[in-house]
Amino acid sequence: MRDFSAAFLDAYLHCEGDAVTATVGCYRLEGLGAQLFTQVEGEHAAVLGVPLLPLLEFLRQYGVVVT
Repeated sequence: MRDFSAAFLDAYLHCEGDAVTATVGCYRLEGLGAQLFTQVEGEHAAVLGVPLLPLLEFLRQYGVVVT
């Protein structure tokens, strides 16, 4: 996470409203929460909750998704 001011945090919480209490870590990387970070390591989809490419490969192996 990056350094940010109390004013930024207040504005962020105001804009996000109740959504911050419905997410792990109180941020939504796919929304305004991206502004909380200077960088994100790892696969973007995995950070959001599902490592999409490995999941698709798994589903292909078991015939759930057509290859």
